[in-house]
Amino acid sequence: MNFLAHDVVLPPDSSELTRVGAALPDLWMLLPRRPLPLAVLRDLRSTGEPLAAQLAAGIQYHLRADAAFHRHAEFQRRVDRAAQRMHELTPSLQHKHLSAHVLVEMILDRFLITRDPNLLTGYYSAFTPSRCNTASQLCMRDPEARDLLDQLLHRFIDSGFLWDYRTAQGLVSRMLRSLSRGGFEPPSPQDTTELERLTDEFTVQLESGSLQLLDEIRCVLLTQGASSKL
Repeated sequence: MNFLAHDVVLPPDSSELTRVGAALPDLWMLLPRRPLPLAVLRDLRSTGEPLAAQLAAGIQYHLRADAAFHRHAEFQRRVDRAAQRMHELTPSLQHKHLSAHVLVEMILDRFLITRDPNLLTGYYSAFTPSRCNTASQLCMRDPEARDLLDQLLHRFIDSGFLWDYRTAQGLVSRMLRSLSRGGFEPPSPQDTTELERLTDEFTVQLESGSLQLLDEIRCVLLTQGASSKL
């Protein structure tokens, strides 16, 4: 759920279609039938088309960035601390470690947005109708699946929901909506309020070190290189 963080760790010369591709693995989770990222990568590479290669690079960068984030000691420390605080403050919240993981990712995007709102404006500008259509056409074989992805990409842009991350209430609302898709029951109103307080608490605490964390993930991606196969 950290769309902007995935974007800022891309190599600076990444194409706009690569930036769209880097968002797809998280967006696919919202489809009725989620495609397998490695299968999509294989199909894109098999075409030999330059646009397909750009899209595949973004998807590959996302998967590698996830692996680097999740193995990083600082990221793990943040998740463990958030989970501990959730145990203390939100008894009705289910699957606290997973919830903490999502919260930490979203707070990283909140940090970037509040630090420089122009980053988010520039991010959304990459998702033109033409690029959204190209991504849908190249990624999905089935015509119905193509239409669903294209509609999803347009909703992603039209909703502008990443702007909601600027407030604790907006971020927690989006977080709980995301978790509900996995079958989570909503927490009590009191625990929701505690989550909002916890979000503001961690936004302040996690500001220090966030740029370093992003820089280190960026270095991992540059070291690995986008051309090698997963």
